[in-house]
Amino acid sequence: MEEEQNGEQRTEYGKAILKELSRRLTERLGKGFSVENLKLMRRFYVVYSQDQIGQKKRNTGKTIPSVI
Repeated sequence: MEEEQNGEQRTEYGKAILKELSRRLTERLGKGFSVENLKLMRRFYVVYSQDQIGQKKRNTGKTIPSVI
C-alpha cells in the first residue's frame, strides 16, 4: 500500500513540476512550452542523445543553448 501511495505522490509531484516549469518558460520565453511539448522535448532528448547502439555521441565542439 505504501508503495502505491508513494508512487502516486511522486506522479502528482512530477505533474506539478512540469506545470510550473511550463508556466515559467511560457512567461519568460513565450509560446511553445506547454506541458505536452515539454514531455515531447524530453522524449526527443532521451532518444536522440544516444546513437543507434546506445553509446554517447562525440562532442563536436558545438554547444546547445540553455533554455533556462
